[in-house]
Amino acid sequence: MNGILGYQWKPDLKFVLTSVLYLSFLFEVICPKLSTHFTGDFFDVLAYVAGGVGYYLFVVKQIHKKASSSAS
Repeated sequence: MNGILGYQWKPDLKFVLTSVLYLSFLFEVICPKLSTHFTGDFFDVLAYVAGGVGYYLFVVKQIHKKASSSAS
């Protein structure tokens, strides 16, 4: 999206953690209360956290590293 729309936005750790918390709360707390098709599972929350950490370490850090090396 940044390349297509010309934005310079880069996700940071706060954005990733907030997204993990939001999705965990939505899919593991709210949705199971609204429908029997959803189940709340602590291991799914761990998977969200692992995915967020992996995304931050392998994608976001690389974006920031490339941006800082091209700026100098």
